[in-house]
Amino acid sequence: MSDGLTLGRVIGRGARSTVHALGRERVVKVPLPNTPDAWIRCEAEFSAAVRSLGLPVPEVHDLAVHDGRLVVVYERIRGRSMWLRICDQPSTAVPMGELLAQLHLLVMTRTPPMALPRQRDRLACKIRMSAAELGDDTERAVARLPYSSSPLQLCHGDLHPGNVIMSADGPVLLDWFDASRGIAVADVARSSILMGAGGRADSSMPHLMPHDRQAARALHDSYLGAVSNGLASFDHDEFAGWVRLEAAARLAEGFPPEDMLSLWRASDH
Repeated sequence: MSDGLTLGRVIGRGARSTVHALGRERVVKVPLPNTPDAWIRCEAEFSAAVRSLGLPVPEVHDLAVHDGRLVVVYERIRGRSMWLRICDQPSTAVPMGELLAQLHLLVMTRTPPMALPRQRDRLACKIRMSAAELGDDTERAVARLPYSSSPLQLCHGDLHPGNVIMSADGPVLLDWFDASRGIAVADVARSSILMGAGGRADSSMPHLMPHDRQAARALHDSYLGAVSNGLASFDHDEFAGWVRLEAAARLAEGFPPEDMLSLWRASDH
């Protein structure tokens, strides 16, 4: 672990951290004040673990201390995000949705490292953190989380076009903090919500800037069609159930709750 980094300009911002240039070949991910150091350490460990599976993931170079906070030094991936490319060329939304599905299906073919937490445990924790919004539905939502008897699959947990960099060598997948061992259809439901759930949850996309709802809907529908065709275990009723549960869990992430509550309450009809 090193110290004394000289950070360059900010080249990325997220809900939990900022990303600074470090020379020409590396970047530093710096947590925001309300982000625990343990989260940064976990993200570095998860990223290294999934990269070892041969997936297109930035290399983790170092853990360091900067201004008293733990930071991570990553390989710098040059290129624009898939989302910015779509915003520049909205006509690419459909083929980019198909590409995003291919990337997600690739992730799911890999055996998940045991270092990753179980998806069910993460979702149960988030749902319980949402008790102020869910009220009496909290434990009902937790009880609906199934225990899988099948082999668990690698789930990204935050796969959307803002977390894909279109580099000269091909797409690269970022932000593995929410990675888990879980059920593939649940991870697809999470990605659907992150892309606005096909127009049902536009407020759930603060990570996709600038906002382009029409492009997001085209991207979402293209992605969902391709991933459902490519995933042998995909079941539309199961997917709908997972959308509701993932929406209940997303309430814990500090965004306006109306759309997520609407998705969750769809389970009552």
